[in-house]
This record gives sequence, C-alpha cells and structure tokens, in this order.
Amino acid sequence: GGETEYFTYPKLAKKKKVLVAGAGPAGLEAARVSALRGHEVVLYSKDPFLGGLMNMANIVKGTYPEDVRKIVTYFTTQLDKLNVKLVKGKEVTPGIVEREEPDVAILATGALLSDRVLPGAHHKIVVSDQLLRRISNLALRFVSPATLSRLTEFWVPVGRSVLIMGGDIKGLQLAEFLLKRGRKVTIVTDEAPDKWGEGLPNLNNYKLNVWFAQKGKDIEIIRGVQYQEITQNGLIVTTKEGEERMLEADSIMPVFPLRADDDLYQVIQGKVPEVFAIGASKNPKALI
Repeated sequence: GGETEYFTYPKLAKKKKVLVAGAGPAGLEAARVSALRGHEVVLYSKDPFLGGLMNMANIVKGTYPEDVRKIVTYFTTQLDKLNVKLVKGKEVTPGIVEREEPDVAILATGALLSDRVLPGAHHKIVVSDQLLRRISNLALRFVSPATLSRLTEFWVPVGRSVLIMGGDIKGLQLAEFLLKRGRKVTIVTDEAPDKWGEGLPNLNNYKLNVWFAQKGKDIEIIRGVQYQEITQNGLIVTTKEGEERMLEADSIMPVFPLRADDDLYQVIQGKVPEVFAIGASKNPKALI
C-alpha cells in the first residue's frame, strides 16, 4: 500500500528553470523529480556518460548483491521520457551558471578525493584513486561498465600482491574485486573498529567478511595500525601492540574517506535565487 502517497508530489506553484550539476545518483534523481513536477530541467555531467561513480562501483563490485547498471539504465530512460536536457562532458562552472540563468541550482557534484598525503606517496608502487578513475573514465568512453568489468579479469594496473589502505566500503569492495582477479590482498586500516565496512549495509558487510575468511591465505587483515611511511617495497606501520612492521607488496592502494566539495556552492551563492547542495557534495559519506 501507500502508492498514492509515495508517488504524489506537491502541486507546482510556479514553473522554474532548474540546473542540476552532476549526474550521479543524487543529481539524476533531482533532475527526474524536478522534471516530473513540471519544471524545466537541464542536467550537466562532467563525464561523457551518466551515472557518475555508479559506473566505477559496477566495475568494482559486480552485479551482486545488487546490479548498479540497472539504476543508470532506469534514469536514462526516465530523463528521456521527461525531456530533460542533457549536457555531457562538461563540468559546471560559475560562467555556465551565469549563462543558463536558472531559478534553482542543485549541486550534486559528488565528493572530492582525500587530500591526505603520507611520506613516500610519490613512489611508483602507489596506485591512486585518481589514476583508477582516469583509466576507467577513459575506457568507459568506448565500452560499457559490464564489458570493462569483464576486461579487468585479464588486466588491472596492479601487481600480484596488493596492499589496500582503508577499511570502509571502498576498501572492502576493492579487496573483493582484486581477490576475484587472482591477487593476494592485505587490508590495513588505522580507523576505529566501528568504521570497518562503513557504508556497506550490515548484512552485506557480514557476508563479505565471511567470504574473506573463506579465502584463507589470499587475504590478510590488519587493523588498528599507525601508518608510518611508504617505501619502494611496501608500507611501514606501527601495530596496536607497538611493533614496527614492514608490509611488503607489489602495489599499494590508499582509499581514504572522501571530503566535501562545496567550492561551486560557495561561489554562486547570491547569484541564483535558490541553491542546494545534495548527495556526496554535501555529505561525503552519502551513498546511493
């Protein structure tokens, strides 16, 4: 029950021009609902495709326990039906906002990568979030996320042993991805125990940890360390027992928590009658 209540939106008092910046889950839903209510909507995606990091999520986590590709397909169909104007491959700037002259600007530009830097982060052993995003975004210009996911079964830009720094949803799903592609994985985290698997639904978190346990020697999990330095051969940490330990690996992948992206929000305040920040650009921990 409840269909009438759920699918009924307040009556439109005044039609407005709505500019949505960002085509991740928050931006897509904002554009859909705004258009459904009768507003004129233009949606900007800085990538040449819709979905934002949902495409990366699909590549990394696969289709189980949910298929993220279907969310992107759904929104693509709905926005077409609702005649939402799409501008792909262009990032929203203050100049674009000025030219569009919207009544409402909804900023769903997502979160920024962590600015945390460790000693030795310049070594070639480090494979950054930024590098992975560049590679995947380039590939997604030519193939679908599903095809790219299959291609990664033959090649990924890491060595045979990988050390993942971070134990939230990104770190754990990255570990799953790499284990399925024949890598030996070490997850190392300096976060509080209650941050382990943060972002994953409780049941998914539990099931994934059971799966990790079944992998035996292919995965090692070390919690409660203090990061000291990245070297050409691995990561030096201090364990919670106070022991200094060298963790060797072919590749190191830091996946630290994201940070808010409110630059555009601050710049266009007062230049647009209504400005809203939503999704991860407002709360970096926001998920689909």
